[in-house]
Amino acid sequence: MPTKSANNAPANAANQHHFLGLELSPEQLRAVVVDEHLDVLVAEQVDFDLDLPEYQTHGGVFTTPGGDAHTSPVDMWIKALDLLLQKLRTRTDLSKILAISGSAHPSTILFTPAASAALASLTPHQPLHALLGSSSTLALLHTPSPHDASTAPHANAIEAALGGPDAMATRVGTPAHAALPAAQLMKIREGAPEAWSRAGRVLLASTALASIFLGAWASVGEAEAAGTGMWDAAKGAWDREVLDAVAGGSAPGKKLSEMLGSVESDGGKSLGNIARYFVERFGFDKDTTIHPFTSSHLATYLSLVPTSSDALLAFGATDMLLCAAPDPPRASRIHALLPHPAQDPSEPKRWIAMLSSRNADVPRALVRDMYTKSWSAFDRLVAIVPPGGSIGLDDKLFSFWVLQGESYPFSHPHTSKGIFRFENGIKVNEFRDLRANPRCLLESQLLSFRLRFGRMAGAAYPARPNAAQSHSHHALNSQAAGTPINTHNGHAYNGFKTGPAAPNEPPFNPYSSTHLPRRIFATGTAAHFPSVVNLLGDIFDAPVFVPSTVLEAASIAPGVASPPGAANIPSRAALGGAYLA
Repeated sequence: MPTKSANNAPANAANQHHFLGLELSPEQLRAVVVDEHLDVLVAEQVDFDLDLPEYQTHGGVFTTPGGDAHTSPVDMWIKALDLLLQKLRTRTDLSKILAISGSAHPSTILFTPAASAALASLTPHQPLHALLGSSSTLALLHTPSPHDASTAPHANAIEAALGGPDAMATRVGTPAHAALPAAQLMKIREGAPEAWSRAGRVLLASTALASIFLGAWASVGEAEAAGTGMWDAAKGAWDREVLDAVAGGSAPGKKLSEMLGSVESDGGKSLGNIARYFVERFGFDKDTTIHPFTSSHLATYLSLVPTSSDALLAFGATDMLLCAAPDPPRASRIHALLPHPAQDPSEPKRWIAMLSSRNADVPRALVRDMYTKSWSAFDRLVAIVPPGGSIGLDDKLFSFWVLQGESYPFSHPHTSKGIFRFENGIKVNEFRDLRANPRCLLESQLLSFRLRFGRMAGAAYPARPNAAQSHSHHALNSQAAGTPINTHNGHAYNGFKTGPAAPNEPPFNPYSSTHLPRRIFATGTAAHFPSVVNLLGDIFDAPVFVPSTVLEAASIAPGVASPPGAANIPSRAALGGAYLA
């Protein structure tokens, strides 16, 4: 969605309210300003590697020599917020901002007890970094990033403490995985006990951003709380057994509950007005309200305004498949269950189901470097190589790239990492036709999503008629959907089965397509390759829509994390934050 030109602004634009959405990703801090009609007015970003070179990060993170541990400097994020607001102030009138919301990747930040007073007394003549970016307010200066695979043993320990993967999924709605904030906190407690002992408040990165704008501790959004692995959605409370396992005992677990703070289930509720600091330093209106922040993937999902029969596949460092769950599905180690971030407590509970795969962009980039040397050649090979890597019916090729700790079914602590290729049913070190590698990699990644989606949704569940959309919903979809690249006929899907399977239900059928999404939205770098999108449509038997913002970013510099001119292209997650506001 391109930004609106000043020449095309409506005559009454001076009287319009604007809404600000933010996104903190591992690589960048991004912002989008929209008007009352949800048209994008301004998009800006701060790239950590390019705009803050003094931190010497690569992709916004520090990586240990072994490659498993990834951390990010928290004060860099705070400094980036200062820089981002300065950029926005030169391009738009911040006094018109009526409300602010946003999103962030799943990282935890430990603040000291002194941080509360520092937040409440921010002085506008100093930058945020000088006020909040030191060890006096941050108990841990470098925090684990979502790419950190060294937290996998801690995730497995939490899973074991709760009785195994199914018991954990039933209890907290999410399977164990390395990016779980609960695992990050356990790693911090064991690896940095001094920082842990200095902590007075534990916040997710998204809630920390909201707290800075408020000048006080913000409540955690329920969808964010559910993604930590420490929230019992059925009881509406932090799970004490998980907290005890993370904190190392009953008394420390009780303290951790207090440090995590309250949880807000109303996604549209105002958390309060913006802090005086931002009014005086950047020109915000004193009545600007702050609303609960959420995760980047959920914000991206909201930005597309999907119906209950749609799904989103977000390609990235971790691939994510999200879809609506109108009724709570059976808890399973296969997927995470998250309350809808725009939930109204007076309405029936809505849920979003999420599948993830950590072996995503990294294997794709490795295959590109090993076999093609360019993304255009990668795209061409995927397009011309036959399905299964071979034109014959009996000599299909298969490959599985497990380079990082993975979620189920590759989550067992003894699962071997490596590259596994099979030709004619026999394990081989390399395919005879090297050109088959890009296609076989993508097939295994996308077929894994289809298979797990089928088990999650239930292939025997009959398709339901597609629910009618409101007029405003149609208007938003026309802006968000983009153009379909694949035109397969999909099948309506509008729910999950709950409870145990009925005795007369047929067994799961991986070949059935009645349960698949009616449409798929695709985002991320890989989504701008026609061969990838066509393959996705083939496997899910559904049309695939690529938002125009993804195509615009790709046309500037395909495969580059922060291409020149990308600041003018709105981030989908930041756009979703603006919609939340």
